[in-house]
Amino acid sequence: RDSHGYSYADLIRIQEIAGSRNEGDVVSSGPQIQTLAGQVQSVNRRDNSFELDNRPGQLVSVLLSQNVRESDKDRFRTLRAADHVRIEGKFMERDRFELLSFLNDDS
Repeated sequence: RDSHGYSYADLIRIQEIAGSRNEGDVVSSGPQIQTLAGQVQSVNRRDNSFELDNRPGQLVSVLLSQNVRESDKDRFRTLRAADHVRIEGKFMERDRFELLSFLNDDS
């Protein structure tokens, strides 16, 4: 709720088409949205990317989507090596991940 008590959403993302489909309808599905967590190894502010150690020894290059929220851009600006992050996005290649949003870290 905002300061006036009205409900609002900061982000709504639809991943699947709900409801029934007619037989023969073609549904194209893009890459699945996934969650990654790990330790930041390095940050490259020039190209809005960072290296994430997703599992011991497995580095993933994370690039900010052009459509990220301003709050996610702010979070990226304060990102440092050794920070632990949880992120949401989609793989573009096996070791390249497009960040759609930072998630709150529960640890």
